[in-house]
Amino acid sequence: MTNIQTSEFYLAAWLHMKQVPLTGHFRENNRSTFTFQSVDVDQLINEFYSETATVSVHPFTKAQREIKAIMYSGTTIQPNNYNEQYKKGAL
Repeated sequence: MTNIQTSEFYLAAWLHMKQVPLTGHFRENNRSTFTFQSVDVDQLINEFYSETATVSVHPFTKAQREIKAIMYSGTTIQPNNYNEQYKKGAL
C-alpha cells in the first residue's frame, strides 16, 4: 500500500472525492497535512496534475467542505486513532 502526504488543499479534496482513505491529518503553524492510503494513488495524482481529471462539480465541492471541516475542527487523525466519521461520505 502506498501512503501519500499532501498539504495541498485541492489535491486532498480530489483524493477524498475519489474515496481514497484518509488515514492521517495534523495541523502545524496554520498548515494542514493530510495522509491518504491507496494502492493506485499515483494514477489519481497524475490525473490531477496533468489536468486530465474529469469531475462533477457537486461531489468535488462536497469533498472540499468535508476537508475544510477536518482542517478547522482542530482534529488530528493518526493511523492508530483513525476515526470512522472521516471515511468518505460520513461527514
